[in-house]
Amino acid sequence: MQMQVKHMVMKRFVLKQKPVAVILCLKEAQEQWYPSKLAKYSGCSYVYVTGWLAELEKAGWVKFEKKGRLKSVSLTEQGRVIASLLDELVKKMQTEKKPEEKKVDAEGRN
Repeated sequence: MQMQVKHMVMKRFVLKQKPVAVILCLKEAQEQWYPSKLAKYSGCSYVYVTGWLAELEKAGWVKFEKKGRLKSVSLTEQGRVIASLLDELVKKMQTEKKPEEKKVDAEGRN
């Protein structure tokens, strides 16, 4: 069951810009993250973010910790591994040249 959840999470969320941004935010351990703060940062609705975080919790990527009325969210060990891989992927994609740029370079123009 958990494997199906992980596959669904990967397919539905991981390769989309806003969910990746949220996962990378959670990777920054210096800050305390709350669903409302993640929603504000990502530009998504609170309902979307909380639903998505619930799926990530089922997949074993995030955990919640309740402190009074506040409920903070952080990555699990497995979530940190995924976040690191996503971070590397995003950096690699940002440094890759677009096909049009490669063609222009091959023709000797900038």
